[in-house]
Amino acid sequence: MTEINAHSTKISTEPNVLPNASSMILSSQYWVISNTGNSFFQTDLELTTDDDFSGSTASLAKLYWRENGNIGAWKAIAYGSSIDDSTETITFNGILATGQFMIAFNNHASIAGSGYALYFDGLDDCGINEAENITIANNAFSIEFWARRASIDAAKKSIIGQSDNANGLCIGFNASNEFEFSFNSNTATTGAYTDTQWHHWAVTFDSSSYTQTIYCDGSWITENTASAVYPNLGTNFYIGCGPNSQDHFKGYLDEIRVWENVRTLSEIQSNMFIPLNGDETGLIAYWRMDEPWSYTYITDVTSNSNTCAVTGSMSVNNWVESRAFSNRTTNEDESFTITAGYDLEGDTFSVSNGSPNSATTSGTTIISYSPFADVNGSDTFSYTVSSTGYPVTVTIVPVNDAPLIGVILDDIIGVNATSSNSFTTTDLENAYSLTFTPISSNQSIVDDSNISINCSAGDCTATTTPETDISGFVQITITVSDPEGLTASSSFGLTVNESPTIGSIANYSTTVNTATSPIAFTIADTETAEDELDLTLTTSSSEIVGITNASFTQPASGDCTITLTPTSSGVVTINIIVSDALSFSATTSFSLTVLALPEIETIADYTTTVSTSISIPFKVTDADSAESSLDLTITTSNSGILPISQTLLTNSNGDCTAELTPTSSSGSVTVEITVTDTDGYYTSTTFTLNVSGIPTIENISDTSYTINTMNIITFDVSDDETANGSLGVTVTSISNTTLISLEQISIKNDGGTCTLTLTTTPYQSGTADITVTVTDDHDYTNNTSFTIEVDDMVDAGKAATFDGTSSASSSQNIVVTDHTVEAWIKPSVSDGGIVSIGSGAKFSQMLLTNGNLGVDIFNAGGAIKSYTATTTTINTGTWYHVAYTYDSSADALTLYVDATEQTVSIGENQALTSFSLNTQLYIGADQDESIFFSGDIDEVRVWNAVRSQANITADKNSKVDPMPGSLQAYYPFDQTYGYTIFDKTSNGNDCDMNNVSWENWTDSGASITD
Repeated sequence: MTEINAHSTKISTEPNVLPNASSMILSSQYWVISNTGNSFFQTDLELTTDDDFSGSTASLAKLYWRENGNIGAWKAIAYGSSIDDSTETITFNGILATGQFMIAFNNHASIAGSGYALYFDGLDDCGINEAENITIANNAFSIEFWARRASIDAAKKSIIGQSDNANGLCIGFNASNEFEFSFNSNTATTGAYTDTQWHHWAVTFDSSSYTQTIYCDGSWITENTASAVYPNLGTNFYIGCGPNSQDHFKGYLDEIRVWENVRTLSEIQSNMFIPLNGDETGLIAYWRMDEPWSYTYITDVTSNSNTCAVTGSMSVNNWVESRAFSNRTTNEDESFTITAGYDLEGDTFSVSNGSPNSATTSGTTIISYSPFADVNGSDTFSYTVSSTGYPVTVTIVPVNDAPLIGVILDDIIGVNATSSNSFTTTDLENAYSLTFTPISSNQSIVDDSNISINCSAGDCTATTTPETDISGFVQITITVSDPEGLTASSSFGLTVNESPTIGSIANYSTTVNTATSPIAFTIADTETAEDELDLTLTTSSSEIVGITNASFTQPASGDCTITLTPTSSGVVTINIIVSDALSFSATTSFSLTVLALPEIETIADYTTTVSTSISIPFKVTDADSAESSLDLTITTSNSGILPISQTLLTNSNGDCTAELTPTSSSGSVTVEITVTDTDGYYTSTTFTLNVSGIPTIENISDTSYTINTMNIITFDVSDDETANGSLGVTVTSISNTTLISLEQISIKNDGGTCTLTLTTTPYQSGTADITVTVTDDHDYTNNTSFTIEVDDMVDAGKAATFDGTSSASSSQNIVVTDHTVEAWIKPSVSDGGIVSIGSGAKFSQMLLTNGNLGVDIFNAGGAIKSYTATTTTINTGTWYHVAYTYDSSADALTLYVDATEQTVSIGENQALTSFSLNTQLYIGADQDESIFFSGDIDEVRVWNAVRSQANITADKNSKVDPMPGSLQAYYPFDQTYGYTIFDKTSNGNDCDMNNVSWENWTDSGASITD
């Protein structure tokens, strides 16, 4: 520490005024220190407190000051450089003041942007460093600072000075508002600056080359070569005035830096918007103006303690927010970064980006500003550092962009033609001040002077006129230039093509449908070989001569021919076009006269049958002759089928008829009819006449049948063209479908031998006329008809034979209450079931038991009647009429054999209460089909009534009418086919035969007459 003659008094009685609301202040004690004579001094202060404190808070220890005798607010003036918590001692270095001192621990807010600046009034405000530590004499040095003039005066205003010699270092503005950097008689001077904006100034002195250089806002401004190095004229260093405290500056100063080296332009540009740490290499003094001050001194941030004592009338109000970093300039499309700020104590701080209008920003402590593409002009935004806002104004300097020219498409033109090519141009800065320079790669084809360019709002057209009668390829390059000399070019190819040539052709005549002889013509081309030229044809009438009716020959010599085949009469213009590879062409035309031919209508193919005449109409016309004068002739390809003698052609004014009568032979014949006009021109048409034979069918004789029989009829069919087995044979009509329906007839054609199978409707008699038709592949038909007569069977008719294993059952239920069951039987064994209505627990059945007729009736609940006849023994091989009746109201069961009531042996005679049946019927078996009948059965009748003995006697030897209402089922067995026993009533109770492999039909011997 520096020894001084000073007075120091520690006072602990006055309550201290807190520096701010968040400060931690030590106990009520402070020191009064003064130099002898109460003058300023610079020394290190070591102060011992009465409080305990931690070394961890040393970074927050600050020395606060106020003038002697003042009881107002304290001002922070210095940071603790060392702390000894064992002795409670804090040391502050380089204190330049006399007055009252106090220690407190206080954390300052973070600094945004350039932080704070000092205002100098231009009268007597300045800072002086008398420590003689800023030794730049005889050395290289650089001095930088931010300055903003408060007003523009016609007086010298110095910012930096050194020495009390008038020839010492002086940096500032002269009376002409020019910026000067001078010492002795060596002066570097800029032009005049008359604005009051913030500017960054830097001066450098190279002691090896004696070069004085001035920079403003990161740009080189001027330089001067001094006569010698900067001499040592005294080391007092002044801020805010010139040497010897002269020519005081009026305005704001910030970020003053003194270096002991020559800073390069790049180094100046890189750091002019960045607060320094204070320990950078070569930095010997740094006044950033951001520390709280006592308006008595300006703090040096470096460790060199080059503080400056304040003179004049400066107060705390001179310490203001700085906007030195607020104004930024960048080039169009060029980004830059901003150091958001810093913290005096090194604490972490937060940053919130603003939102510019013409750019995007990103980052935290370093903010990146990126202008939108092709935008220039002014922009503003703000950001916040720990709640302290900082505005930024950005000037985006326009950068000239080169013009743009679009693609120009290649073009092809003919000789002596003009090319017109469209293209576009754009220029962001000089859209309407562009110049165009066209250049031709071949002046003999296109001279530069024959290329003109016209533009409207960027839409341009290049018009190119080649030399007369010149062909070939040339490349045109168009260069567009803006007023600053930036250019863009685009090229296109221009082909000037010589068209091919074609010779003339004389007019020509021919007849319809007659090809011309080859018509000669020549073609030539200068660029394309003759055999590689393209020949095409157009016609004024495709009806007379179509394009497809023309053919070319095209040799390498160019001597070509065309052959035409007209299809209609009249006069047509033929155009022949020759084209080269670039679609340039030449055309020649000639007239073709086509004489008319008579025309005959196309006749379709016809079909007829042998020996059958056919009349075919058609029309004939002629452009030159009356239709009635046209002559018709006919030829045939086969006179055996159609001889000329059996044809007749007639013409009635063009409406014609061909009468054709084929022979008895079948086949196909080609017929050609020719029409000839009076000039001998003719036209023919051909068609095919198909003569088909008619299929034959053998006559079928009338025949008679009995009812319920299946009958087979055979007959033959044949045809000359269609295979006999492929002929269609069908029944096409039946006069009596009640007797026999179409579904009851089937026909099979086996190679022409046909089998017709018919079955009549059960128990139907009568006659029916049946027509059978044969059809060939041409749908020609023939038919035959015959009559069938169906008669009832006489007397007993037929019966069914049961073999002891077979039976028949109805397909639907029989409904009875009172009932009578009858049958004729001829047993071959003495036991077997005859008829059963129902099965299981409820039924009524008739059967043979040891040659005796038996009847069992079972009712629901188990009630049974079981009777066996004892009067008549039924012998095998003999026909018997058997019957029984049951009267439900009287609960009476009666048995009959040959209409004789039988004495019975009663096995069970239980009362059958409310007896009725609605169940199947079984013939030839008992109720559960376990006992089967062996022998013949005929005339089974089931009545839903109790028949008297007299009724039974009257009907047993004759067939009965199936219509009475009480007759539920009637089976006469008068059939000769099938496995179904037909019910003759209308109730449809047919029975299907079970377990049979043959048709069990036999002549009945029962005593029955018609």
